[in-house]
Amino acid sequence: MNTAVAAIICVLFTGILVHQIRCLGILLIPTRKGTVQIAFTIVGIIVILGITYFYADMFIHYILGILAAMVFGLSLFKSGITSEGFSYNRSFMGFLAPWHKIEKVRIDLKKNVVVSFSGHGSYELRFRKEDHEKLIGILEQYLPVEVFNNHLC
Repeated sequence: MNTAVAAIICVLFTGILVHQIRCLGILLIPTRKGTVQIAFTIVGIIVILGITYFYADMFIHYILGILAAMVFGLSLFKSGITSEGFSYNRSFMGFLAPWHKIEKVRIDLKKNVVVSFSGHGSYELRFRKEDHEKLIGILEQYLPVEVFNNHLC
């Protein structure tokens, strides 16, 4: 990879990193992370850094590897509820379901608080039980009564 291409990719990764940090800043309630999710993320970061260490030829390759590991690691922590809607990940791609596009919300109070929502598909987020009251308050604030009518299942 020549230096110009590496520099362009470096700028793109930096932009993605800035966007992820912005998403973390507006997060009101983060989702609960499972042990498997955390383990896979740590293994992924180690693999990215290992490939970088063994195959990097120039200094910019090391910068790219570190940026890639940071982008990969932060993708785990940006899902949850924001003031703009539900932020969630699918295959490490971040998505935002804005409040006005959400058609139905269902809350299941189990070991965790499971919030299922639909709009352009059906998705599920898990939150800590301690965040239940805060979660209800935010949903009542941002969603119309028809979409969220505080039904616990």
